[in-house]
Amino acid sequence: ETLRGRASLPGAAQDEQLQHLERAIVFFFRELRRMFITEDFMQNKVLLKMQALLQAESLLAVVRAIATKVVANMQQWGSDETIISDTLQLFSELTLDPLTIEELKKIDFIQMLVLKRGQCALPFLNSHQLIKARCNIHRTLAKILLTMGHTADLFNAFLAPQAETLDRLVSTDRSAWGTEPLMGAVIGLASDLKGVGEACHTEQAYSALLQWLSSRFLVLADYLQHCPPNPDVTNR
Repeated sequence: ETLRGRASLPGAAQDEQLQHLERAIVFFFRELRRMFITEDFMQNKVLLKMQALLQAESLLAVVRAIATKVVANMQQWGSDETIISDTLQLFSELTLDPLTIEELKKIDFIQMLVLKRGQCALPFLNSHQLIKARCNIHRTLAKILLTMGHTADLFNAFLAPQAETLDRLVSTDRSAWGTEPLMGAVIGLASDLKGVGEACHTEQAYSALLQWLSSRFLVLADYLQHCPPNPDVTNR
C-alpha cells in the first residue's frame, strides 16, 4: 500500500518517502539485532513471529538478512549521507558481539569486502561528501579482519586499495600532487587509515598496521611536505 500510494506523488516527494522508509527499515533491523542477541527468542512471541517471517532458523540467518540489507544500501544509496550513515552504524553494531562477527565471516560478500574490496561496487567510497563514511566502514571491516589474524598477508590483502593509491601517488609528478582527483584520493586514504587505526586495540593489531605503514610512511611524509596544507589530510 505504501508503494502504491507513493507512485502517485511527485518525484521529490517519492524520494523523500522512500528515504524515510529506508531509514525505518534500518532502525527495525537495529532493534531486531538487539532482540536476537539479548533475548531468548524461544520464549518471545514477537521474535518467534519475526523468525517465521524472515525464515530465520538460526542466528546466521538473522545476521545474513541484516547484512544483505547493509550491502544493498551501501550499493544503492551511495549519494545519501543519512542513509549511508545509519546503515554503517547498523553494520558497526553487528561487530559488537564476537558471535555475530563469526557469523558475518561466513557470508561471502562480507569476506569480499574485507579481503577483495576492490572488486565490490560501493559508490559512496568515491564521494568527497562521505569521507566520514569511509572512516566508519574501514573501522568496522578492520574489526572483522582482526578476528581472522594479524599476519602480513591478511593486512596486505585488506589494504590493497590503499596500497594502490600510494603507488599512484609515487608514479605521479609532484607538480600534480595538489590537484584533483589525486588530492581527493589521498584524503580518502587518510580517512581509511584513520578507521583502521581506530579498530586496533591490541599490541598485535597495532604492530601489524605499523608494519604495513613502515615501508610507505615516507611517501605520505613526502606528500605532506610538498603539498599545500590541507586539514582534510593533516587532521587525519
